[in-house]
Amino acid sequence: MAAVLIYMMLIGDFFADIAQSPLFGYADVPRQHLILASLVCVFPLSIPRNVTALRYISFLSTGVIVFLTAVVVAKMPAHVLATPTYAAEPAWQAGGRLQTALLIRMAGFWNECFAYTKKGLTEVLQSFAMALFSFNAHTNAVPVAMALDQPRAVRIWQVSFLSVFIEFVIYASIATAGYLSFGASTKQDFIRNYPADDGWMLLVRCVYSVPVIFGVPINLSPAAASIQALAGRLFWPQFRRQASDPQPGSWRSTCRRACVVGAVLLCSASLAICCEAFADVIGLFGALFGTVICLVWPLRIYQRVMKNLHSPVLSTAVSVALTAASLLGMVAFLDQCARVFHFF
Repeated sequence: MAAVLIYMMLIGDFFADIAQSPLFGYADVPRQHLILASLVCVFPLSIPRNVTALRYISFLSTGVIVFLTAVVVAKMPAHVLATPTYAAEPAWQAGGRLQTALLIRMAGFWNECFAYTKKGLTEVLQSFAMALFSFNAHTNAVPVAMALDQPRAVRIWQVSFLSVFIEFVIYASIATAGYLSFGASTKQDFIRNYPADDGWMLLVRCVYSVPVIFGVPINLSPAAASIQALAGRLFWPQFRRQASDPQPGSWRSTCRRACVVGAVLLCSASLAICCEAFADVIGLFGALFGTVICLVWPLRIYQRVMKNLHSPVLSTAVSVALTAASLLGMVAFLDQCARVFHFF
């Protein structure tokens, strides 16, 4: 559901920038109208139980991310040299000044990350929470493992390592080039740093809007199934004796799923309209649910099941690491709440 909320916020950002571009010229289109209008397309796509037909969108999504990486990296030198410090330099000196500008930006990055200030600590805690959310958002990990031909432990490890390594290279490139381009003025949705009249970024936004739209039903499908089953066990007596809907294709089941999907989409759209800082949303969800799912529960499982299988030194190290990470996640959640809701 948190992933669906993030997609709804991205829909508002992408389509607002597209509408404001010189190609369309609608500068006064409210962001909330675009988010609500997207429900007309997203709602019917989210009702079917089986969304495997949307698996072909994954290729487009991967291609768009690679294209975005190439555009961001290619535009980075021009944005670095466009800063006031170097914009007045002659063209023949630009090449020599680029290296110096990059070093200055990197020095500023390290100072911001490791400065012993409240703001620096808050940014580190938010980054930790976002990392937990990113890891927890891989809802397709189990289906991929089940779909593997001969899913041995070694094969699962190889596929997992290769996919994570590719993701690390791509996202590290985007993050590095994006920050070097804009420095401390980088927005939470860094694509919004690029002007609306940027032709290449307009193309990125237009192409990226397709997987973003289809990403909502893909991520909503498992959440809707879980909510429907939970609600059925609590409120519908026939669900209490069976693990699933006895008649998945019946009109009653379809109506129940439509109600669940509609409620989730309306809540997500309302939150997306009220909040544009999706990094804060990711930080809150990641610090709360990510800490529980990725750290607290694995710690309990390890202590109950696997602790006796390891040596005392290894079991103690694993327990201490997971405990420390869990405490850090809790601190990150409290810090995010205090910053977002202005408790202190």
